[in-house]
Amino acid sequence: MVHSLTSEYASSSTTNSSTDMLALQALKSEIIELPWNPNNNSFCSRVGVSCGQRHQRVTALDLSYMHLQGTISPHVGNLTFLRVLNLRNNSFHGPLPNMVGRLRRLRRLRVLNLGYNQLGRIIPSSISQCRNLQTVIRGPNLFHGSIPQGFGNPTNLLLLQAQYNYLVGTIPSSVFNISTLRVLALSYNRISGNIPMDICRRLQNLELLYLSHNPLGGHIPNSLCLCKNLRELELLENGLTGSIPEDLGCLSQLEYLNLLANQLTGKIPTSLGNLSNLEELNLESNGLSGEIPTKLGRLPTMIFNFSLVELITLAGNNLSGNVPELIGFQLSKLRKLSLHGNRFTGRIPDSISNASMLAVLELSTNLFSGPVPRTLGGLRYLKVLNLQYNKLTNNPSERELNFLTALTECRQLRYLMIGYSPLNGALPASIGNLSTSLELFGAGLSQLQGSLPYQIGNLSSLLTLELSGNDMFGTFPSSMGNLQSLQQLYFRENKIEGNLPNELCRSTSLGELGLDGNKLSGPIPSCIGNLTKMLIMTIASNAFTSIPDNMWNLTNIWFMDFSVNSLSGYLPSKIEKLVSLQTLDLSNNGLSGSIPEHCII
Repeated sequence: MVHSLTSEYASSSTTNSSTDMLALQALKSEIIELPWNPNNNSFCSRVGVSCGQRHQRVTALDLSYMHLQGTISPHVGNLTFLRVLNLRNNSFHGPLPNMVGRLRRLRRLRVLNLGYNQLGRIIPSSISQCRNLQTVIRGPNLFHGSIPQGFGNPTNLLLLQAQYNYLVGTIPSSVFNISTLRVLALSYNRISGNIPMDICRRLQNLELLYLSHNPLGGHIPNSLCLCKNLRELELLENGLTGSIPEDLGCLSQLEYLNLLANQLTGKIPTSLGNLSNLEELNLESNGLSGEIPTKLGRLPTMIFNFSLVELITLAGNNLSGNVPELIGFQLSKLRKLSLHGNRFTGRIPDSISNASMLAVLELSTNLFSGPVPRTLGGLRYLKVLNLQYNKLTNNPSERELNFLTALTECRQLRYLMIGYSPLNGALPASIGNLSTSLELFGAGLSQLQGSLPYQIGNLSSLLTLELSGNDMFGTFPSSMGNLQSLQQLYFRENKIEGNLPNELCRSTSLGELGLDGNKLSGPIPSCIGNLTKMLIMTIASNAFTSIPDNMWNLTNIWFMDFSVNSLSGYLPSKIEKLVSLQTLDLSNNGLSGSIPEHCII
């Protein structure tokens, strides 16, 4: 009976509350587990249904966050007093009914929220006839095709959001004529065509503009200054070219600017220093160039004087020059500073420590020189410090790397990377006082000298220890056995000698062990066979004498390089148990027997 409702009846001018009741019955018939009692004739008291007091007609249908499944009945279009239709965060599928468009008859619909479902097919053009719509949310869903050309017809529209769909084509020009629009969010689609150069001619009330992850191409419009209320601008991965507009700093309300991963070139505009409300700045992975001196015409000190900014990332460009000496003084809320992958030179300024809330500091892959500032120890909230791939050195009057002692004050430090710089110093005993939360310590190819401090065993949370390519000598301290969470240990190309300590076998999570190019000797400890999570083991170019019988129990291992040692004896048939093994190199030893064909290199 419900499905026999004819279009003639639906379009009748004599609609009343019974029309709404029939429409709700049709709606329920296509939704699984909608908690409406069919015996309850008072449909206005049903969950998610609101009615007007005067006419007892449905004015709002809010079924959001109810874990419903099914399709949307076309008869929802007969709820002609409806102002709000909210189906957000369910599992509705199928098309959006064309009949929704007949709500234009009384022009009451204000809010249409279909977000976080699996609705698909094209967006019906009839929606554009709902002229009093104020909020339209259609993503994430599975809509494809183009945005209807008449979508600018709802002239009171405040929010248009269709992110995370499969929309193609261009943005209809009518959208850019909606003078009331405050939010335009079309990110994560396949929309093409350039951003109109006069986008803000009519959109002067726009506050949020999200167009990311669309192949738009073209330039950033010079007219953005007309969007004087713009607070968030997100244009990442849009294939944008050209330069950043010189006057972009005119957007005095801007709090968030993300131009990540485009093809922008030229210098960073001086005017960005005027963005006093900025909280996040991301210009990473472009082709920007130029210096950061304090002179006008280039990026001045003021860009680092944003008192509200929480994130600055300029990584992956071609920026050069020195970082301003006073960089940290006005960055009281900064939590992340990323200058990775540029050509910055000079010293790391001591003033960075004045950005006291800093949690992530990434200065890797630059040309910074001189000693690492001890003032970094003042960053009490620091979790990530990445200084790799620079030209940093030790203080010439000191033997040890005493900046590591200063970093023991950073009690939340989890990742410390200082490798690939000519530091030319020894690890101090105070290294054992680094944060108990430290998970990664990387100092490969850093011209480290001296022995590995016994106190290294205090770093009980350590997952990765990378000290390859240095000039360290002595023996492995037995305290290494305290690193029971260790998963990766790399100590290649050093001068470590003596036996491999049995205590190392207490690191039962160890999956990668690289010790080649040292002076280790004696038998490989038999307990190594108990490290069942081992995947990669390289101990080439040492003086090991024998392989323990239970080594062949490492059934997960896929790469073994034991070449250039003093190994002798006969390879047992148990070697066939290494079912995951892809590469095995036992060359330049005194072993006999045969190697499985599948792992001969």
